[in-house]
Amino acid sequence: MLICLFIDEIDSEGRIFNFGKSLNSFSVCGMEGYICLMVLMALVFGVPLIILSNRVSTLDFRIRSLEGFIANLSPAPQTAEAPERAKRDDMPPVINKPTPPLAKPELEPPLSTESAPVDSVEPMETSEPASDPIPVLPDMADQPDVSDLPEPVAAHTAATPADAEPSVIEPATAQTAEPSESREPEAVKDSFELEVGKVWFVRIGVVLVLTGLVFLAKMGYKNISDHIRPYLNASLLYLISFGMMGAGLFLRERFAVLKNYGEVLTGGGMAAVYFSTYALYFVKAPVLGLIGSPTLAGMLLAAWAIFIIWFATRKESEVMAMFAVAGAYYASYVPLIHAPSETNIWFTFASNMALAITATVFMVRNRWANLSFLALITTYAGFIFWRFQTAVQGEREFAQDALFLGLYWLVFTAAGFLSRHDQMTPTKRSTFVNLNNGACFALLSIVLLQVDQLRDSYWVLPTVFGALLLALFQLAKKWLPEEKLFADLLLAKSTVLITLGVMTLNLVEDFRGLLLAAEALTLTYFGLRTKNRLLQYGAMGAAVVGGLFVGFEVLATSGKFATTPLMLGLFFALLILIAAVMAYRLREHSKVEGPQESMANFFAAFGLLAVGFTLMAVTHEKYTELTVGILFVFALAQIFTAKRWPLESVKVLGEIYLAGSILLGLILALKNINPIDQLWALPLIGMALSVLFLKLRLITGEIAAQFFILTAALLAPIRMFDAEHNLALLTLVPFLTMLGMSHFFLHTHQMLKRENGNTNKQLLASIGTQIYFYAGWALSLIWAFKYVPSEYLFLTYTIVALGHSLAHRRRERLERLIVSGVSMACGLIYFWVGLMLDPETGPNLMDLVPLLLLLGAQLTVRKQQGDQMNDATAFANNAAVILINTSLWVWASLMVSGDWDVITWSLLAFVLIGLGIWLKERAHRLYGLVILAVSSGYLVLIAFNHLEGAARILTLIGMGVILILLGLAYTKNQEKLRKIL
Repeated sequence: MLICLFIDEIDSEGRIFNFGKSLNSFSVCGMEGYICLMVLMALVFGVPLIILSNRVSTLDFRIRSLEGFIANLSPAPQTAEAPERAKRDDMPPVINKPTPPLAKPELEPPLSTESAPVDSVEPMETSEPASDPIPVLPDMADQPDVSDLPEPVAAHTAATPADAEPSVIEPATAQTAEPSESREPEAVKDSFELEVGKVWFVRIGVVLVLTGLVFLAKMGYKNISDHIRPYLNASLLYLISFGMMGAGLFLRERFAVLKNYGEVLTGGGMAAVYFSTYALYFVKAPVLGLIGSPTLAGMLLAAWAIFIIWFATRKESEVMAMFAVAGAYYASYVPLIHAPSETNIWFTFASNMALAITATVFMVRNRWANLSFLALITTYAGFIFWRFQTAVQGEREFAQDALFLGLYWLVFTAAGFLSRHDQMTPTKRSTFVNLNNGACFALLSIVLLQVDQLRDSYWVLPTVFGALLLALFQLAKKWLPEEKLFADLLLAKSTVLITLGVMTLNLVEDFRGLLLAAEALTLTYFGLRTKNRLLQYGAMGAAVVGGLFVGFEVLATSGKFATTPLMLGLFFALLILIAAVMAYRLREHSKVEGPQESMANFFAAFGLLAVGFTLMAVTHEKYTELTVGILFVFALAQIFTAKRWPLESVKVLGEIYLAGSILLGLILALKNINPIDQLWALPLIGMALSVLFLKLRLITGEIAAQFFILTAALLAPIRMFDAEHNLALLTLVPFLTMLGMSHFFLHTHQMLKRENGNTNKQLLASIGTQIYFYAGWALSLIWAFKYVPSEYLFLTYTIVALGHSLAHRRRERLERLIVSGVSMACGLIYFWVGLMLDPETGPNLMDLVPLLLLLGAQLTVRKQQGDQMNDATAFANNAAVILINTSLWVWASLMVSGDWDVITWSLLAFVLIGLGIWLKERAHRLYGLVILAVSSGYLVLIAFNHLEGAARILTLIGMGVILILLGLAYTKNQEKLRKIL
C-alpha cells in the first residue's frame, strides 16, 4: 500500500510522477550523505534498543533459570534432602572400605520406618535448611568439587539399592511433567474465527495504519523545500519499516504467544524496507529520487534479498520469509497497476527475477515449498495484470516479454527439478511444474497473438514448447525415475502441444478433423498396447477436437445438401467407430476410470453422434419436419439394435435420440400452434404421449412427454399478463392437467409396485406425483405476483412461508416444508430482483418487516433446538443466517448510501457480532466479521479515494487501530475464546 501513496502523488493537473525539473542535488554524493545520516540515526536509536533488548533477554533467562532451579529443589525437603546430608556426613566412612558392614545397620532402620518416622523428622529438618540456603548457594558457586557428589551416591546406592529408588523416581516425575505441560497448547487447533482474529486483523491493521501515517506525513511537510522533502519521505519510510521489523522481533522473542504475530510484523517490515529501497530509484523527485543509477538500486535490492534469505533461515521462520517476499512482490507490481505506461518495466521485472530466485533458494535449501508456490502465482499474476493494461506494440515488445517469461519459466522449472525433500511431494512437484508450464505457454500465446506479423507463425510456439517438454520428460525419467506420473504428464503435454503445432499449420486446414481422427486411432492402439493412461485419455481428447473441426465444416452448409461435408462427417465417424471396435477388443488393457468398456463406449457414442449430426445438419433448415422424423426413426433403430450391440452407449444414445425427437416436436408445436390454443393443446398432447409410452414401457419417452405439460404450465403465467386478453380461466387448464397427471403417476407407481418393477421407475413415478402437486402452489404464487401490490408482495410471500412452516410443526409433511421454502425463495427473489432491476423505486421500509420476521423465526427455531442439531439442520441454519444477513446488508446499503456506507456496514457488523455473542450463535459472529472485513477493504480500495484531508487520515488510522486491537485481543485471549467457540 505504501507505493500506492507515492503513485497517488498527483498534482492539480492529474500528472503522474511529473513534478517539474529533476534536482541536481540528488546525486551519488547526496545519497552517501543520506546513508551516513541514516546510519547515525540507526546508531542513536538502535543501539539503546539493542542493549535494552539484550538486558531484558538476559534477565528473563536468569529468572527462568532460577525458577527451574527452585522447581528442582522443591521436592528435596520431603525425601531426598535428609539422605543427601547423611551421605555428606558419611563420606569418610564410605571411602574407608574396611568398615562397610557398619553402614548397613545405620541406614536400614530409616528405610524400614520410611512412612512414619521420615514424616516426623521432616519438620525437624526443615528448620535447618531455613538457615542453610544463605551459606549453601555461595559454596556451590565457589567450590566446584560439590558437583563430584554422584560418586559417593553411586557407592551408596550400590551398598543399599533400596535407597536409590525414591531419590531417582521423584526427579523423573518432576521432569516428565514439564514436557507434557508445554505440549498441550500445541495440540489445540485454532478455529477459523480465531485464526482470522490472530493473523489477518494484524495484517490489515498494519497496512491501514501505514497508509494513514504516510498521508499524515505527506500533508505535514508538503510545502517544505524540494531539497529536504525527499530525505524526510525516505526517513519516514525507513523509520516505519525498521520500526515494524524491530517491533516484530521484540514481540517474537519476548512473548511466546505472540510468535506468529511478531513474525508477521517482522516480515512486513522487511517487505517495507525492500519497498523503500525500490522507491528510492523508482519514485522520482521531488518525492524521492535519491538513487539515480539502476545498477546501484539493483545491488541494494539484491543485498536486501540476500539478507532476507539469511535472516529467515537463521530464524527458521517460513511465515516471516513468505510475508517478506510477498510484500516485496506487491511493492514491485503496484506501480504497474497505477501507471503501466510510465514504469521502467525492465527494472521491475529484474527485481521480481531476484525475488523468484530468492524463493527458489528457500525452496531448495530450507524446504519451504509454499513460498515457491506463492512466488510462482505472484510472478505470473503480476505479469498478466500489467500486460492486460498495455497492448503489445510490435515484435520488439514480444521479444522482451518472451525473454522475461522464458527466464521465469527457467527459474521455476529449475526449482521444481532441484528440490529433493519431503516437503516437495510428487503431487506438489507435478502441480508446481505444470502450473509453471501452463502459465508460461498461455501468456506467450496471448502476447504472440497480439502481434499481427507473428500470427501466421504461431505454430512455431507450441512446436518448440512441446519439444522442450519432451526434453523435460527425458530429464524426469533420468533424475526422478520413481515419480512416473510426473514424467507421463510431461509426455502427454508435449504430445498435445506438438499436435497443436501441426493443426495450426495453414497447409492442413481442410483436413484437420480427419488428421485428428487418425491420431486418435493411433493413440488408442499404442495407449492400449502400452497400458499408458495418459495416451488413452489423449486419444479421446484428439477425437473430441477433431469432432469440433468436422462439426464446423458440416455447419457451414447451413442445412443445404452438400456432398463434401457429408462425406467428411461420415468418414470421420467411420474412423471413430473403428477406434471403438479396437478399444472393445483390447478392453483388458484400458486404464480409463470405470469399467473396461469405458473407452469403447466413449468412441461408439461419439461415432454414432457424428453420424446423426452429419445426417441432420444437411436438412435442418429447409426440412425441419423431415429432420425430426429422421431423428425419431434413428432413435427407434438404436433402441432395437441395442440388444445385439455389446456396448451400453448404443442403448443410451438411442434413448437420447428419442428424447431429442420429442423435444424437437415440442418446438414445432410451439412454432405452429396459436399461442392461446397452446394452453390446452400442449397438455392434451402430453397426456396422449404419456399413455402411449407407458404401454411401451419407455421411461425416456415418458419423461420427455412431460415437457409438453410443463411447457404449458410455464406459458400460463405468461398469458396471465397479456393485456389484450383476459385468460384467467384458461390458465387453469394446465393447473387442472397437472392435478390429473399427479393421479396418473400415482397410479403408475402403484402399478409398477404390483408388477415388482424397477425401483428407479417407481421413484420417477413418485417424483412426478410430487412435482405436479407442487405446480398448483406455483400458480397461486404467480397469481399473487399479478394481483398483490408490489410493496406488500415480499411480506405476503413471507407470511405464506411462515404459515406453512407452522402447519408443518403441527403436522409434519414434507410437501408443506417445500412449499414454505419455495414461497420464501420467491419472496427473497422478488426482493433482490426489485433492488437490482428497479433502482428508481429502490428499497422501502416495509421490506424491513419480513426481514425481521425471518430473523426472529430463525432465532426462535435455533433457541428451541439448542445444541441438539445434526449436520443437515446446522447447514440449513447457517444458510438461513447467511441469506437473511445478506438481505439486511443489501437493504441497509441501499437505504443509507453515499459517504455513510462504511459506517452503516460497521454498525451492522457490530450488531451481528453482539447478537451472535449474546445468543451464542457463531454464524452471526462470523458474518459480522465478514462485513467488517469487507467494509475495511472497501475503505482501503475505493472509499478512501473520495475522502480527503483529516477525514481520510482519521478514518484509516481509526479503523486500523481498531483492527490491530481486535487482533491483539484475539491473540492474548485465545484460551478464553476457545472455551466460547
